[in-house]
Amino acid sequence: MDQPETPVVAQFYLDPYARPGQKRQGSFVEVVVSRSKVLRTAKAPVRLPVFSIVLNQTPPVGDMPSLMTFTDLDLLFGCVGFGLRIALTSAEYTAASGIDGIEADSLGVPVRVLKRFCYHRATGKRYRDTILALSGVVHPTKAFELFRGRKQRTAALLEESGLQ
Repeated sequence: MDQPETPVVAQFYLDPYARPGQKRQGSFVEVVVSRSKVLRTAKAPVRLPVFSIVLNQTPPVGDMPSLMTFTDLDLLFGCVGFGLRIALTSAEYTAASGIDGIEADSLGVPVRVLKRFCYHRATGKRYRDTILALSGVVHPTKAFELFRGRKQRTAALLEESGLQ
């Protein structure tokens, strides 16, 4: 990730595992600091956005890895989509670079676009071959058919968006 001459556009913190009693339930994205030219420093011409992605996946147990369910994957992609919107804003001022600076009807677009990858055949195949194949509970091909069959039409995206 550290490549010479590659600019850093944002930073994020990922907290993937559930810790009952220590953090709230659900998956969410929190803005730590927004992009701001006003709050720049001598070292940086603009303050970079920083955000956190907090999930509640089942933690690993012993030597066994944490296996993501399809719902976990869908939530992760959605949170990353929201995080990308925070990271890639070009607004110069904190008030405009936050959620309030985005039109309400376009706020969820990056989330929905990134979530579509969960239903994309090549992405699904990678997920199936790596994560689901490890669980051994369901045959990988059957698992792919189960989740691929859910929202594979454009009408489903329109319905989810409230446009149909």
